[in-house]
Formats: sequence, C-alpha cells, structure tokens
Amino acid sequence: MKNKIAQKDYKPPDIFSPSFKITIIYNNVYDVSGGEPADILADEDTLKTAKAIYDQLKKLGLHVELLEINEKNFIDLLTYQTSFYFNLCYGIGSIPKTEHEIPRLLDFIGIPYTGANSDSVILTTDKISTKKIFVKLNIPTPQFEVFNKNDRIVNGRIRYPLIAKPAMEDCSLGVHNDAVVKNNIQLKKKVELLLSEYNEPILVEKFINTRELNITLIGNGDNVLVLPISEIVFGPSFDSQKKWKIVDFEAKWRENSLNYKDTIGVCPTKIDPLILKKITRYAISAYKACGCRDYARIDVRLDEKNTPYFLEINVNPGIGPGDGAVRSAKAAGYSYLKFLQKLIEITLARYN
Repeated sequence: MKNKIAQKDYKPPDIFSPSFKITIIYNNVYDVSGGEPADILADEDTLKTAKAIYDQLKKLGLHVELLEINEKNFIDLLTYQTSFYFNLCYGIGSIPKTEHEIPRLLDFIGIPYTGANSDSVILTTDKISTKKIFVKLNIPTPQFEVFNKNDRIVNGRIRYPLIAKPAMEDCSLGVHNDAVVKNNIQLKKKVELLLSEYNEPILVEKFINTRELNITLIGNGDNVLVLPISEIVFGPSFDSQKKWKIVDFEAKWRENSLNYKDTIGVCPTKIDPLILKKITRYAISAYKACGCRDYARIDVRLDEKNTPYFLEINVNPGIGPGDGAVRSAKAAGYSYLKFLQKLIEITLARYN
C-alpha cells in the first residue's frame, strides 16, 4: 500500500525551477586509433548536436550547461553537482569502445540521464548479438555470416549480393559503396580489408537492394510510441552511376559528396497500412527486448514483396536538427524544442 501511495503522490521535478540544472554531456574525439582516418568526421557531429540542444533548451529559460567529458574529467562526474544529464557521450574522450562506461557511472551516481543503460549499449553495439535477438523474436532479419581473423573467407549458403561491415561499429564506419559484393573474390578482398582496419568480427549479410527505413521510437514500458517512419530516398545518381543504394560513409558524413546530396530523408513515407502495422509490432518488440529506453532508432529494409528486414538498433541515435529522429518527431507534430522537452519528460517519468 505504501508504494501505491508514494506513486500516487509523486510529483515530477519542476524543470523550470532555477535549482533544476540540466547538464548536456558529450565527448570530442581528437584521435582515431583504429579504422580509417576519416572516421573522425562521425565524431565531430556530436559537438554540433550538443550546441543545438543547448540553444534550444535555453529558449525555454531552463538552467542548462554544456560539459565535455574526456579522459581526465570522467571520474569527476562522481561529485559533479547537477539535476539531470542529457547524455550525448559516445565514449570517454577519444578512448574507443567506452560508450557503455558513461551510463554505467551515471547509474552508480543515481542522477537521471537520457537514453540507454550500459547493458543495452553493449548489446546493440554488437550487430551480431542484436540480430540474434531478432531471430529469437521471429523478427525478419537478413541471413548472415560472421568472419574473424584466420577464418576461411568464402560464402557457401547465402545468395549474392552481400554486404560486409564491421560488426561493432556504427555511423556507417567502414561502409563504402564497395561494401556490397557479388562473388567470393570480392567478398574475400573486402572482409580481409575490414579485418585489418577494424580488428573485430566482420558481419556479412544478404543485401536487400530496395527501400531503407528509419524507425524512431520514444517512451518506456507500456508507453512506447513509434513515430512516423522516415525513408532514405536514393537520388538519380545511384541509378545513373550504377551505385548500390546504401547510406554509406560518404552519404552520411561527407557533405560535399554526391552520395550525401543524393540521399534525402522523407517523412512520413508511404507504406501499406498492413505492412506498417507489422513493422510497428516488430519495432516495439525489438525495442523492449534490447532494453532501449526513452528513445532509439531501428534501421529496416523493405524488399520487393514488402517484407521488412530489421538490420540494427541505435539506442543513442543522432538527435541533431537534421537527423532522422527529429524528422520523425516533426512529422508527429513536435517542434525540435518540444521534442527535446518531451525526451526530458519521458526520462524523468522513468525515474518515478
């Protein structure tokens, strides 16, 4: 009975109170220790997003600040004074594979923060583990194989074309238009290159050369909402130059490239209502099974028969002004500012 009374009488904190401080934490990467030198472009986007969120929340009159987390001050979070963390950290400074360490420390401290916990970050950063969750839930996902160093690199069971990518990276790192291969010779060459550059397992899966969808979800528990679906529309150069229709590194990060200019996000996209219902059911199931919190984005391919194939989950997707999650939020009726405010409210409700 006491718990029920406590929940009934609970009042969320007043985020407009001068004593309520929101700290936007982010990291800057100054040195890339593995992969390709250009990979640093993906990390530079974080600071732009942090500043954009800061500017928006200041418009609300909130007490908000920016805090860069690096190798030297990470441990200082233990004694740092704030009411709420907007977590945009993809690692501790330039240290690779440390994204999960941020929520782990924040959970220990006990101060509310947006987004996934450590376990969920670890799970979804590993594309192989995520796909195994999809398989377990009977959610369609492309057939796949995994190659490690010293493996015999040959495909014997999945029909070409295939796409090869590092299994534990995001932001299209290591993915260029030649990531799609049509025979064993190309497969061997590509996998060997990726193994040497990223020193991690390489995921090879059946390539679905059709529509690419971004599914943004917000909420927790029984209150998870799928926002209007955004689609990446591939422009004429992909056909005229016979390029594979993928959002590769160039399309995502090289603003002066033709691939960047010729991949347009459209939201809401047109999808058969029955297919939309199926995608929504699958997406919510995957969101919950992978421990997503507050918000996340799921990438899906839709084949010629309108079968959705779930690729991966990003539990801390980009939420800058031009990102897919924000496109979906605007299609749902939120301004950028109202969307950010909604994320704060969703997060605080979870700490109820």
